[in-house]
Amino acid sequence: MVVEVDRPNRQKRREEGKSDPTDALAAARAALSVEATVTPKTRNGSVEQIRVLMVVRRSAREQLIQTLSQ
Repeated sequence: MVVEVDRPNRQKRREEGKSDPTDALAAARAALSVEATVTPKTRNGSVEQIRVLMVVRRSAREQLIQTLSQ
């Protein structure tokens, strides 16, 4: 089973500081509790369309640079 967990509360995180083990523990606790009620993002809509266009643009730019370098 996969559970998507939202990012931690920013105020709480600033108070406690950044720590990977602490973040992992908080994510595990959120997944086991009721806090992990995030709806996963769908793979459609305008945001996904923009993401696809950005990936294609980046790929085309990298290919152009590689071709010009040869």
